[in-house]
Amino acid sequence: MESYDHEEPTKFDELRYKGWQLYRQTSDRITVYIKTRWIAVALLYILYIIRVSIIGEFFVVTYSMAIFGLNSFLGFISPAEDPEEEEDLGLPRYESDEFRPFRRKVIEYDFWLSLMIIGSIGFFCTFFEEFNLKVHGLFLLCYYVFVMGLALHKRIKHMIKYKYIPISFGKQRYSK
Repeated sequence: MESYDHEEPTKFDELRYKGWQLYRQTSDRITVYIKTRWIAVALLYILYIIRVSIIGEFFVVTYSMAIFGLNSFLGFISPAEDPEEEEDLGLPRYESDEFRPFRRKVIEYDFWLSLMIIGSIGFFCTFFEEFNLKVHGLFLLCYYVFVMGLALHKRIKHMIKYKYIPISFGKQRYSK
């Protein structure tokens, strides 16, 4: 018969576990403060824009943040199940179908968290010259607008085809 020796957790494992606990506790506490969280993101990005405007550089960092933010936003406005791939999904196809709420691929908290993380990383990167790659900012801006236009055009066509709206205001409500 084989015996399995259980290794004692290392200091790193204990530290990692305590860090995870602290993250979960903080996450659970701030989840309910939706407006405050979004104000914090807005302030972080305003500080970033001011810093980059004063410096006048870090176009690649800004471009990377914008692409990551666009990717997160597309996940946020996309349904969890793709109507083109699924037969029975949460979206009603006909008026006689019962109402099913819109379920997102990326939930609001995860969308907020990803923007907060990338904003913090981008702000941190502006303090190091190694991240300031020399490139013409206008080219990156034009390319970003092109990519964003293509991505949003595709997503909006998908929304129109399958008749779903990922925004809750303006929808008909049945409760009083």
